[in-house]
Amino acid sequence: RGGDLGARYVIHTVVPSHPSGRDPRPMPAPQAGDVATADEAEELLKQAFSNALGTARDLGVSTVCLPAMGCGCRGYPVEVAAGIGVAALQEAPIPYCEVRFWETLTFRKWVQLTEARLEGCEEADVREALWQGKSLAEWHEEQEAKRKPGCAVM
Repeated sequence: RGGDLGARYVIHTVVPSHPSGRDPRPMPAPQAGDVATADEAEELLKQAFSNALGTARDLGVSTVCLPAMGCGCRGYPVEVAAGIGVAALQEAPIPYCEVRFWETLTFRKWVQLTEARLEGCEEADVREALWQGKSLAEWHEEQEAKRKPGCAVM
């Protein structure tokens, strides 16, 4: 449960450290075995996003707010973590996802990658995909009926 956060649920996930953000000094042997390769860390980040969003779906959540996972102290290159996050949200089983940022570089990278995914869309399609004051169920039903191939928002 969300406690006093103003949220019905809090979904926790674990994100491994990415090797590019690791301290270059040698590690003690017991810790060295816990380091994931870049490919393993990126796959685990994909799974973290997928599992968190799947859990939200299973709880019947219609909206979710996420941090930009992997983009902070875990050391993922911002472009890699943002690419994984943007792709996960596009495939999310939740119709409305909000992402929170705590610094400008990460925010700009997410915006850049999101804009690149919208290149196949007409401006009117993007505008039409916005809420426009409708209930979530009504909006989602309309979007499913309008779905267009090649456009990430329709």
